[in-house]
Amino acid sequence: MLLPHRLWLPLARVAAVMLPEPAVGSRWTPCRPHDPSIAKSLCLYLNSTPGLLSLLGERDNRAPSYPSFSLDTLRSVPVPDFTALGEPERDMLSGWFDWLQHETLQPFPQMAGDPVRAQIDDAVTQALGLDAQWVATIRRELSREPSVTDKRVN
Repeated sequence: MLLPHRLWLPLARVAAVMLPEPAVGSRWTPCRPHDPSIAKSLCLYLNSTPGLLSLLGERDNRAPSYPSFSLDTLRSVPVPDFTALGEPERDMLSGWFDWLQHETLQPFPQMAGDPVRAQIDDAVTQALGLDAQWVATIRRELSREPSVTDKRVN
């Protein structure tokens, strides 16, 4: 799994990726959870609205639409303790990851109407016991956030 050092929010589609084989890159940092189901669950979570909100809450805001994430920042991103989740919840998240891994997500400014992100959010909401209405509201508002759209506030 790879996590970003920088994201251009108006064009970004993902906040974490899983690759089938090792890769070299300068804009992404490898993250290697020991359990494959936890890696899939974490990747799915970071691409969900709550996960994206967690990541963006830790960003360096010197350039709001092009945030950077240091290694220390990436280590401090608040995420659920997937080892504490029950096996059925981890299996469900891992299964949803397998189901959706080849689907294309819309850029962050279009996430409010993105059916794939909505499916990811539904899976994460169910597994973590979150309020579905709250997550849908956050997805809609985050898609309109000026740093995400790179548009000035009137």
